[in-house]
Amino acid sequence: LRTNMAASHTLLAAVLLLVLCTLPSQAALDESPYRASSTVKLYHKYTLELNFAYFQKVLMNCSLPVAIVGIICFFVIAIWTCCRCCCKKCRVSEENLSHRFRIFVVIIIVCITLACVGMLIYGFKADEKQSSAMNKIPELVDNVVIWKNQSVDALKNLINITNITINEVNQLLNSGLCGSSINCADANNIVTKCNDINTAANQIITNLGSLELQKIKSQVADNVTFVDDYRHLGMVILLAVLFTTICLQAIIALMDSRCPTKYQVREYCIGKCFTVLLTLIIIILIFFIWLLAAILFFTSVVFADFCIAPANNILRVASITDQYTVYFLTCDQDPNMISPLATQLSNIDSARNLTRQAIGSLNVTATTSCTGTVSECATVRTLVNNIGQKTESLFTAVGVPDSTGNANSGILKQFSCTSLNGKIQAVFHLVCDDFFLSIAQTFEVLIAFACLFVILQVFVGLSADRMDDGTSSVRPSMYKEDSGMEMKPPAYGNEERGHVMYGGNAQNI
Repeated sequence: LRTNMAASHTLLAAVLLLVLCTLPSQAALDESPYRASSTVKLYHKYTLELNFAYFQKVLMNCSLPVAIVGIICFFVIAIWTCCRCCCKKCRVSEENLSHRFRIFVVIIIVCITLACVGMLIYGFKADEKQSSAMNKIPELVDNVVIWKNQSVDALKNLINITNITINEVNQLLNSGLCGSSINCADANNIVTKCNDINTAANQIITNLGSLELQKIKSQVADNVTFVDDYRHLGMVILLAVLFTTICLQAIIALMDSRCPTKYQVREYCIGKCFTVLLTLIIIILIFFIWLLAAILFFTSVVFADFCIAPANNILRVASITDQYTVYFLTCDQDPNMISPLATQLSNIDSARNLTRQAIGSLNVTATTSCTGTVSECATVRTLVNNIGQKTESLFTAVGVPDSTGNANSGILKQFSCTSLNGKIQAVFHLVCDDFFLSIAQTFEVLIAFACLFVILQVFVGLSADRMDDGTSSVRPSMYKEDSGMEMKPPAYGNEERGHVMYGGNAQNI
């Protein structure tokens, strides 16, 4: 029983440590055995180690390549944009742009905008999943609080039953019939065993009471709400900035390439300034998005390496050899695993059988060997029957261990694999199914936005070449007069400005 007490205290501390380490639509906690998801397997790269060599390997082989791609994209887009701004040779002339290609450019810009909408929705789903994971943390602590309260209630019930049993036995011992009418040695043994149970139960209650879980729950709930509010706000701002920037760039590109001159943004001074500013913002965003994506990829890989086998990683990385912690972390992996409490539980089971034998012996003695009067022997039989009933209630309150040392009822169930391991599995599900997946999804959203920004910048530049090379972006068919004669668009930006060609003859306007 003392071993049970120490094991339960150690395991509670381990569970609380796991809960606190996870701090960074409310669904019920999942206490089923955790199994690595396909996303975890996809991001899993190395064997988890808490040392510099491991983190350096993840940084160099996973995060750094993403950052390098981002830096390359940043410099390529920056140099290409500057070259197009300063050198007309970097642009594609009107003669080299077919009508089909111009339509293709417009279609690509529209598709990028639609893809941006899809990524925005996916990003908000990732944010919602992360908020859900954060909101589960207080519930996770509450799950441990419930286990603690159930354990204390079960122990108090056990103490109450043992006290009643002791009172029944004391009535027999104090009846004055022991020795003269019946041998009460077995009754004395029952009192001794019940007192031992009470002592152990009270000690466990004291240890459980030292865990201020309600206070921890309140602090965790306050901190989680504070952190999640700012995390959610930051995520919303980031997605809004990315989405708005892409949409503005796409709309301006479409207006400048397909609309009449008076509707083109770049025809106005403030529009030109705004376009240049927007381009600079996009180039800077490209750099920071790739950098943030590299950080999130690093985090995702570390999480995946842990979540591929969380229980085994905890035992290996922390070098845990305590048999109780090892058992309660891994007992879900093998239903036939023997509990380290099996010997103690087996002793309890043996004590139960011995007590039953003692009760049976008392019954036999009271029935066949009572040397007192008829009234005295009847009193003895009544007391013995009462003791038998109370001890059976006591055994029910304790529970019956199976061959692996676990029980499905009573106080022993509170310290069995199904009870304690379930609390640990809930932590694994929270960290690996909720928190990790939301981080991985956020990484995917950022990578998608980064690629969309790069592609959009290329096609926006191509769409602007029709106007920037000195020709109008409006189709000639738009310049037909009512007479049916075709009016060619004005040649802005050259020496013929101020003249319009009518049927091949220059007319001064």
